Amino acid sequence: EQDGELIIAMEYVEGETLAQLATVRRLPLDVVALVLAEVCDGLEAAHELRDVGGKPLGVVHRDVSPHNVMLSYGGEVKLLDFGVAKLESAHLTKTGDVKGKVAYMSPEQAMSEPLDRRSDLYGVGAILFELVAGRRMWPGESDIDVLRCLALGATPSLAEAAPAAPRALAELFARLVAKKPGDRPSSAAEVAAALRAFVPDATAARASLVALVAGAFPDAASDKRRKLAAALAPREEEPAPSGAMAIPSPPPRPSRVAPWMY
Repeated sequence: EQDGELIIAMEYVEGETLAQLATVRRLPLDVVALVLAEVCDGLEAAHELRDVGGKPLGVVHRDVSPHNVMLSYGGEVKLLDFGVAKLESAHLTKTGDVKGKVAYMSPEQAMSEPLDRRSDLYGVGAILFELVAGRRMWPGESDIDVLRCLALGATPSLAEAAPAAPRALAELFARLVAKKPGDRPSSAAEVAAALRAFVPDATAARASLVALVAGAFPDAASDKRRKLAAALAPREEEPAPSGAMAIPSPPPRPSRVAPWMY
């Protein structure tokens, strides 16, 4: 609350989403592994959140998809949009509600069954397949087609879809998208460690990521900075109509260390 008004202040990230980048550029394997390892770092932080008494909150993101991964122009990876996240201890969402993008949804989420952190790991696997194979994991033109595949179809093979992919990566993918949650890795930290095995030089992979985003969107950063500067620029006061009493302007608010967008 500020000055009697309720607001939400969010971090401003200069960059593009993974979905936007993947539509115009094919990512090399080390960049794919780096990005998804850091997505898993974000998931691990959320999954391990505890209340003030130390009790696990049981956070499940429920919408892990390329659209919710932001890549900053400086090479940072941000996991966005916990708007449909569920806290097991707080029943913030109605039982039976299906949230999230169907193409990256776990079978148990599609069936409105109880979820835990392993449902989010299924979404990581779906993104991994898409980035390595160059197409979505499940075929179909509609959500109904995807749901039918989730319920009845056999899990696709990354080794067949991308024969050049390392065998260990194909095996990791198979574990991530196992239909039974118990057959998946137990934590996002475990997946992050496995993915980093495919990043021989993290500094070089980060530099490649920065170059890919800059090359795909050469004018985007300057355009966004120009719009941001215009939005934050002080506005000139309009002159009062002739004969009207001038109303003094309120005192300026104290300057902040960094600009926030409301």
